[in-house]
Amino acid sequence: MSEHSRQEVARKGGVDTGYVDRLVELGILKPDKGNAFSPGDVRKARWIQSLERAGVPLDEMAAAVRRGALSFSFLETSAFDRFEGLAGVTFKEVSGAKGIPLELLMVVREAFGLSEPQAHDYVREGELSVISAVELQLTQGFRPVAIERWLRVYADSLRRMAETQEDWHRTEVVVPLI
Repeated sequence: MSEHSRQEVARKGGVDTGYVDRLVELGILKPDKGNAFSPGDVRKARWIQSLERAGVPLDEMAAAVRRGALSFSFLETSAFDRFEGLAGVTFKEVSGAKGIPLELLMVVREAFGLSEPQAHDYVREGELSVISAVELQLTQGFRPVAIERWLRVYADSLRRMAETQEDWHRTEVVVPLI
């Protein structure tokens, strides 16, 4: 498991370094003796900020953690490794840096079944490879409308494959075992 600095926790968690410092001060995040953080700490910072934005007071979460009534330790388990981090750049920043129309960039996330991002939302690490493919297509003269269609068809095909595999596993493996 790789360790992260305070700045990496902030960047990958989509929070600012002051927020990481506040979580440490409140005892929610605890760096090791070398002041390093775990990948789970990245997820904790992101999830805690989401809870706070949803109306759960940060000070009350911290008090519950200190009392032992609330724990975010489950975010340290390997099962959560599949939740990708944030790349530390916004859709608007990527659009400006790569010359990709912002509207087309935002289709990357939306086509894969997630809510449409805002320009100031951070790009997810897994979206970067798709964005590279979009950039390549644009440099080769592909029209944005054709790229958007490709994104949507590709994502829909992946969804259908996953649904078929899930149904196959349930009907051909799980049900016979029951």
